[in-house]
Amino acid sequence: MAKTDSTDLRVSLIFNEIAELAADADSLASTSDTTDDLHATYALACRLQSAIQRIGWLADEGTRAVGSDMIVRGAAENWMLPTNYPTQGEATE
Repeated sequence: MAKTDSTDLRVSLIFNEIAELAADADSLASTSDTTDDLHATYALACRLQSAIQRIGWLADEGTRAVGSDMIVRGAAENWMLPTNYPTQGEATE
């Protein structure tokens, strides 16, 4: 398979995953009735945040796959780990 064909396939798969995640997040947000349940509301917010993080990471992967340097956060850990998470080489207590 030529490089262009494999890149096109990779980008197509990335866009498909973005669309699937967006559809799931939309479904979660529009069908959830958690107004009276704080734990359910928190769980919904966490699931939506996770989907949004993955969408962002996949978009960055797609951007990278087409050779652009317009990356927002880059690597998966930059999207999905807390900002206070120790990076490689930092001491942990």
